[in-house]
Amino acid sequence: MASYNTTFSGGDEDPISESGVWTSGPGAFTAMRIVSGEAQPSATGLDAAAFLNSPSIGSNQYVECTAGASFASGGFIYLILRTQSSTDGDSYTVSILQDGTCGFYLATDTGSLTWTQIGATLALGARSPGDVFKLTVEGPILSLYLNGVYQTSRIHHTRTSGQPGIGGYGTSTTVSGATTSATAGDLALTGPIIAGVVENLRTGTTDPWTWSHTNGTTAPKGVLVAIMHGTTATDHVLTVTYGGVSMTRVQRNTDTATEPGAAEWWFLGSSVPTGTQTVSVDLATATTDDLHGVSITLEATTNLEVVDVDGLTNTNAANPSVTLQYGGRACRSFSALYSGLTAITSLAAGTGCVAISTSELAGNFTSQAFMQAVGGTSDFAIGVTAVADDVAYAAVAIGEVIIGGASTSPGWFSNRGGWW
Repeated sequence: MASYNTTFSGGDEDPISESGVWTSGPGAFTAMRIVSGEAQPSATGLDAAAFLNSPSIGSNQYVECTAGASFASGGFIYLILRTQSSTDGDSYTVSILQDGTCGFYLATDTGSLTWTQIGATLALGARSPGDVFKLTVEGPILSLYLNGVYQTSRIHHTRTSGQPGIGGYGTSTTVSGATTSATAGDLALTGPIIAGVVENLRTGTTDPWTWSHTNGTTAPKGVLVAIMHGTTATDHVLTVTYGGVSMTRVQRNTDTATEPGAAEWWFLGSSVPTGTQTVSVDLATATTDDLHGVSITLEATTNLEVVDVDGLTNTNAANPSVTLQYGGRACRSFSALYSGLTAITSLAAGTGCVAISTSELAGNFTSQAFMQAVGGTSDFAIGVTAVADDVAYAAVAIGEVIIGGASTSPGWFSNRGGWW
């Protein structure tokens, strides 16, 4: 895995180069420079950037930087991923203002920069020199960390490759967006890799219910589909197919009291068709219950299988969580939540987890899908932070099929047709 780390201690230079490692001022961005051990914009009042020219970094990548002493009022630090080239500043950029105002942006370079915000603005609180900011991207999922603590994620599908970089913006009178160190490189991943995420909200009576899965379709080894709904706990779903290939329902949990609802997972771990495919959900009736679907494509070295499942049924609970057993295998966990709370703004991803859906069910209840931020080999508690309310919570752990070996713990083995 390739990476580069620097403390900008090799002497002042304008533009920044460090012996050709950086390309400064890609496209419509102006240049970055090094002054007294800080990387900072070369000019005031302009968007500046530099991206890693060498080594070449894969599509799943990260950048991390430490705020310098010149990070002051009115200054921005930019974390940049998937920059296109020296003549094209197209990228994903997270801007962090010294007062803690933070935004995710799709930067589009047409000779000048257009900033399209991705999701809501985040308030990090006033920031200081020494703060460490990190941005990662895996497939379509951008995740931000502050001083090693996960903050939030956004899902976006436009930029699929490019190089990581750093940048900044100062006021019209001072260069105040500065960093004292930077690290960038390939994102270390364990277990299945997220290739694409698509969600769909059914608000009519269509049967079958279908949507197109349009991203992360080059070479998927597995597919997960979460289905969540409120109003009733009725089992609406008869079958699910992906590109015409049948999927298996591996977990379903319901809440039948007070505010009924359900959450379930369907899975396909082999013979996954490539290219854009249709997710088709055959329903028992043309129900008027709104249905929330999330499809996820996964990449891996081999075919994939379910390693463990768990869930919560008929529970009025705060902070719903279950621990999935990995048995030492490299896995990743996913969960689907139906909640009696009014909106997803009342929900937050649990420790080590990331929210991967944003749609809202109509009514006085909500739903959301989550995943383990970084896969691993240790058992994992996948959970949601929320006050007590009605809950139907379904979770699944996915790992690669063991070839020429044996599992170290019981689990669901799709290649054996059930639990072993």
